[in-house]
Amino acid sequence: MKQQILNQKYNIQGITLIALIITIIVLLILAGIAIATLTGENGILSKANYAKESEVKTEMKEKLILAILELQTEKLGKVELLDITQEYIDSKMSEYENNVTEESENSIRIEIKQENIVGVFIIDENLNIIEIENDVNQNYYHIITKLEEGISLDNKVKKIADKKPYQAKIIVEKDYRLENLFVTMAGEEIAVNQQTGEIKIESVTGDIEIIATAKKITNTLMLEGGNLEIEGITSTNITTYEEGKFGACYDFTGNNAYMDLGNASKHLGTENEFTIDMWICATQVSTTSYGCLINIGGSNVNGGVGYGFATQSGNPYLYMGAHRYTTFFKSINLNKWHHIALVRNDKTYTTYIDGQLAAQAEVDYPINMNLPIGIGCNLSYKPERFIGYIDKIRITNTTRWTSDFDVSKIY
Repeated sequence: MKQQILNQKYNIQGITLIALIITIIVLLILAGIAIATLTGENGILSKANYAKESEVKTEMKEKLILAILELQTEKLGKVELLDITQEYIDSKMSEYENNVTEESENSIRIEIKQENIVGVFIIDENLNIIEIENDVNQNYYHIITKLEEGISLDNKVKKIADKKPYQAKIIVEKDYRLENLFVTMAGEEIAVNQQTGEIKIESVTGDIEIIATAKKITNTLMLEGGNLEIEGITSTNITTYEEGKFGACYDFTGNNAYMDLGNASKHLGTENEFTIDMWICATQVSTTSYGCLINIGGSNVNGGVGYGFATQSGNPYLYMGAHRYTTFFKSINLNKWHHIALVRNDKTYTTYIDGQLAAQAEVDYPINMNLPIGIGCNLSYKPERFIGYIDKIRITNTTRWTSDFDVSKIY
C-alpha cells in the first residue's frame, strides 16, 4: 500500500512537471508573438513610426505651401524659382533644417529635416509642389505642366553620368494627356512607359535627354446635376433624382426613358479617337433583352457600337457590342454606383469599370457618324434600354485614358 501511494505521488509530480513545461512553452510562444506584433515590419511600433513620419511630412508640405503663398503675396503673384532661396525658406521654416538646391533648369529641390525624418519636395516653374521619396540613389521627378500641343520638354533635364539609378515621371495637368515620350541616354534610345510617363534607368552612363509632348483634352459634352434643359439634347420620360452620387442626377427608371444626344459627328469629332464616361447605378436588368446604356451610330450590325447590361446565368453583366462583335466582360452589383468609360483609340475599344481595365476589342469598322448617340436605350430598337440612375455623362474628343486610373481624381 505504501509503495502504491509513493507511485501515485511520483505520477502526480511527473504530470505537474509536464504541465509546467507545456505552460512555459506556451508562454514563450505567446511572448514571441507579442514581440513580433510590436517590433515586426508590420508591427504596432513600425506602424506608429510610419504614422508619425507621414504626419510630420504632411506638416512640412503644408508649411512649405504657406511659405510659397506668402512669397506670392509679397511679390503680387510674380514669383520665379530664383525667388525661392535658401535664406527665404530658412526664414519661414526655421524650426527645420532646410536645404534648397537646383534640381533642373525648370525646378528646384528642397530637403526639410526634423530629427530623423526627411521630407523631399520638388517645385517646378509653375510653383507646383510634389513630394518624392527620400532616396539618395534616385534622381527625382521632372515635371511637365500646362503644355500646349507641340511644345516639348527638350533640353530641360540635368545631364548626369554617375552610374546611379535614374527614375522620373512626366506629370501633366488634369486637362492634358501625355502624347509622346522619347528618351535617349548617350544618344541611344531608352524604352519608357508611354502610358504612365514613367522613366526608369538602372545605371546612368551618359547624358539623358527627354522629349515629351502633351495633348489637350476637350469635353464636347457634360451632362450633370439632373439638368434637362440642354439645347440639342432630347430627353424622353427622364426625371431628376435628388439622391444621386453627387446630389441630383438623371432618373432613367421611367417607362421607355432615354436621351437622344444628336448625331455622333456633333460630339465625337472623329470616329477613331473619343471617350464616353459616366456614373451609373442600375436598379434592374431585363431578362428578355439587352439593357442598352450607350448606343453610337445605330445597331452593331450596320456600323454601331452598343454598350449596356444583360444577364448571364441570372447575374447582371456589362457588355459591349461593336460591328457584329459582342462580349460580356464584367459582373456588376445592382443599386450601387459605378464609373464606366468607353474609350476608342484607333481600332481599339477599351472599357474601364471603376478605373480598372475590363475589356478590349479590336474592330476595323467605321462608325456611321450621321446616326445619333443614344443614352439609356438603342435608338433603333427602344425596348433595349437601361433602368436606373445616371450622372456626369461626359464625351471627350480624344482618348482620355490608356491605362487604369483613380476615379476619385477624374474631375
